[in-house]
Amino acid sequence: MNISGHAKPFIYYFKAMYRYEMPVLVLGIAGFFYAFRQRNKFTIFMAFWTILIYLIYSLVRYKTPWLIINILLPLSIMGGIFINGIYRVIKKRWHYAVFYPIYVCVIGFLCYHAIKLNFINYDDERCQLVYVQTKRDIYNLLDRLKSLSDVGGKDLDINIVSKEYWPLPWYFREYKNAHFWGKMIDNPNAPVIIVDKSGEDDLKKKMKGDYKKERFILRPGVWLNVYMQKGLYEGVFGKESTSKTSAQPMAKVTSDELEPALVGSFFNNVECAGKPFLTKVENGLISFTYNDETKKPYRSPFGIKWEGYLSITQKGMYKFATKSDDGSFVYIDGNMVVDNGDLHAMRYISGVVFLDEGFHHVRVEYFDAGGGAIMEFLWTPPGGSEAIVPANVLFRKRESSSQK
Repeated sequence: MNISGHAKPFIYYFKAMYRYEMPVLVLGIAGFFYAFRQRNKFTIFMAFWTILIYLIYSLVRYKTPWLIINILLPLSIMGGIFINGIYRVIKKRWHYAVFYPIYVCVIGFLCYHAIKLNFINYDDERCQLVYVQTKRDIYNLLDRLKSLSDVGGKDLDINIVSKEYWPLPWYFREYKNAHFWGKMIDNPNAPVIIVDKSGEDDLKKKMKGDYKKERFILRPGVWLNVYMQKGLYEGVFGKESTSKTSAQPMAKVTSDELEPALVGSFFNNVECAGKPFLTKVENGLISFTYNDETKKPYRSPFGIKWEGYLSITQKGMYKFATKSDDGSFVYIDGNMVVDNGDLHAMRYISGVVFLDEGFHHVRVEYFDAGGGAIMEFLWTPPGGSEAIVPANVLFRKRESSSQK
């Protein structure tokens, strides 16, 4: 059996219960002591069942969050056995005054986590119990389709030639001409075509006319490419640039206009498009590693765009590179130098460019679609060795300069 991505440590289920089911865990453990003190056959059986099921599931390397239910069932019964024993010794009013506030706190704790997990963090893989849920990036796709249908109507033809598309039939229920083929067809052409990564090459061979492409994350590991006819797209959204190879003339800047650091913009999508949910000054290196998805600072999918100027003190040929999981891009003076895009595990891609002395506009983009998140921005200056681009060569425009 291939357990890649599912291999978890022995303590995995204990940590999940400690974080989300603390009252059940505490009461269940208390139930063990009560069971062995009472020496009742049923309580002893339940105690051994709980211990055995926990050890079996913890020893198996293949672990998924929903299997915790098999551990919580007997553990909850053990907790109930302990509470039943407590009820038997409650005799006076002050006992109730102590017990009921604890009861309310326990119920409140469980309700808080249930609401937060089901209605707020339902697709946030940083939460241990979240697993392969549909990403809320689907709402970005729905917003795009709504804008198109406001012009073209709800009878807009949409061909879904992706093998992976569930639960799109539910989300697309208002679009009567949304056709879910589940495979590539002879004539996929339509105002909107949706395909997964595996079928994109076949689609390009059969497409007629010009299309604009955008990407959306359906769920971890499932990437949808949405092609919209160029005329329709530009009529609705204007001439937005979805190309990754736009070269624009960059205005010259002087050192008096600049100060150390880059400007980082953070987006809730992989295209680094729209309004960022956070913009801040980034003073350090562009380098981070989150092998554990629960430790990531932002909910996937997310994109980051760093922008500023690169100080070059020696003209010559420079090599730039990124190591990233998932995709990343590097632009120097508006020209793409590194294309490390698409969904992939940690991958190294480099490119070279000749640079004169002075300040050159730099833009670095990164996105994470799920799983681990890794990004390093590297360079090899003339006669030097490869290293992470140092912070002392990265600048941004001063506030007063950028507002002129």
